[in-house]
Amino acid sequence: MRRMIAAIAVCTAGLLLAGCRGSGAPSAQPSGSVGATSATPSAGPAQTRRATAELTQAVRKLEATSFAFDGGSGIARVTGSYQPKRHLGRLDGSFGIGAMDAVLVGTDLYVKGVDKDPAVWLRIRTTRLAPGNVLAQAIDPTLSTGYLTTIESAVRTSPGRYQGRIDLAELRARAAGDRTAQQLVTLLGPAPRRVTFEAAVDRSGRLTELAISVLHSASSAQTTVTTHYRDFGTPVRASAPPAAQVRDAPQQLYTVLAPNPTPPASSGTASPTAPSSG
Repeated sequence: MRRMIAAIAVCTAGLLLAGCRGSGAPSAQPSGSVGATSATPSAGPAQTRRATAELTQAVRKLEATSFAFDGGSGIARVTGSYQPKRHLGRLDGSFGIGAMDAVLVGTDLYVKGVDKDPAVWLRIRTTRLAPGNVLAQAIDPTLSTGYLTTIESAVRTSPGRYQGRIDLAELRARAAGDRTAQQLVTLLGPAPRRVTFEAAVDRSGRLTELAISVLHSASSAQTTVTTHYRDFGTPVRASAPPAAQVRDAPQQLYTVLAPNPTPPASSGTASPTAPSSG
């Protein structure tokens, strides 16, 4: 049980903006990739409206097709393919102590490689997960695009490249009645001081990269999570594993995956959360 919980929590922690604080060195990115920064160029109202409209269209085009993706921060990465309209996905997670495979079929997430029996798929009912849970961005790799609905200022820095700042006050206001906004606020962690983004769009107007950076009030540490989207139209072959190979996740796991996990009663140790370098 401990190995199962630790593997899932650590593997997905790299996708949490609240988690990898003060990482010391940025994660490696391909040449030409975007990377959100704390400083953004000044943008007037007209520039912001134009950039916002273009990014909104880019997100719509992304959500209209299947795609391959990879994302994360530091040593924790998730790669796979996803079909937004059908909620189908195949995910591969890699992290410092191992790896795991997962299949998303509707509201069920099947995870393999975390049970002592390598043939067992653990079924997690995503409808039972709290907003902003550890798995939120792995289950839906388009989730972070929701930040682009509350842009405070933005500018196109070069053809297909954008930088901007997120309106935290508007995002918090939306969270009162919108689950997606609630998830996004939770993922930012306590007391974020500033949230900025960088984005890239291809020649067809589809979003290809999105980096969200958070500067925390409690320190000067900045967290950046970057997601890349590619291979648009790629087939997503995902189906539920055979019933004989499936085991339902215990309630203990849902507790650990919550935004503010509490220690498992039987473990006697602190719950696994995102790694921190202090």
